[in-house]
Amino acid sequence: LATAGALPSLAGAAAGGAAVATGTLEQFEASARLRAAARDELALQLRARGVAPDCAEALRSRFGSLQEARLAALACTSDECRRRFFEIASVCAGQGDHICAALDVPVPLLQPSLPPARRTVVFRAGPRLHRRLARGGWTP
Repeated sequence: LATAGALPSLAGAAAGGAAVATGTLEQFEASARLRAAARDELALQLRARGVAPDCAEALRSRFGSLQEARLAALACTSDECRRRFFEIASVCAGQGDHICAALDVPVPLLQPSLPPARRTVVFRAGPRLHRRLARGGWTP
């Protein structure tokens, strides 16, 4: 509880606090406008560089700016981590390389994988199994 002697100073602080609070609110609003503009710029840049609009919006809601998204990707310890880092939303799945390129984050190209080898299985079967397989539409 405040004592009677402290009331004038509390009242004065409250009266002066209104001006401070207004200034703080104005600063907060200005800061909020700058943050919103930075998020808008992030989405705009991503879309301009070919990232799907729904993916750009998902990243806009997650990161505060182009620089923040870029620094977050650069903090990854491996190239594979960078590729998968932006798959925070299902709409961004498989677009990691494209998003990294849009953010100017270096990610080496994936080496093209060889097509799977065709494998042949050889097994011995008696005439009864051959007849059974033939009824199912399989021919040796």
